[in-house]
Amino acid sequence: MKNIALIGMMGTMKTSVGKRLAEKLGMTFVDTDAVFEREEGASIKDTFACKGEAYFRDCETAVLATACSGNGCVISCGGGVPLKEENVGILRRGAVVVLLTASPEKIYERTCGDDSRPLLCGGGPERVRLLCEQRRAAYEGAADLTVDTTSADPDAAADEIIARLKTYE
Repeated sequence: MKNIALIGMMGTMKTSVGKRLAEKLGMTFVDTDAVFEREEGASIKDTFACKGEAYFRDCETAVLATACSGNGCVISCGGGVPLKEENVGILRRGAVVVLLTASPEKIYERTCGDDSRPLLCGGGPERVRLLCEQRRAAYEGAADLTVDTTSADPDAAADEIIARLKTYE
């Protein structure tokens, strides 16, 4: 089966939905952020602080290219992946791209206690709203399908993706 890549803002449940989706479809789950941290030996937050966002984004592209090179994976992409045109090309060639969305309020609620997210640290709900607006066009332009996770749990969101994939194919 072709890869399924989940994109969207942090806090849209890409990882938890991706794990459930992979389990239900008998596919391998890959979290690009987790792969980066394992390969780099450092957290994304520390990498941003020490080496900068540009370095992280270049490494993220390499991780994405490897993840999309085969088949049979559900890939949870970091929130910034679709902001880079090269990454959108990798996604389009290697996966069906599913955009997970949620309201800015729900994203903030899900992420406010997590200081490992360097782009949200200290910004509050307004920072989330601004990032959502800034990224909307890139996310929508990269996506084949969109699923709103505002009021869904990971299991229900995975089921919705499976149902939508049947009609997409």
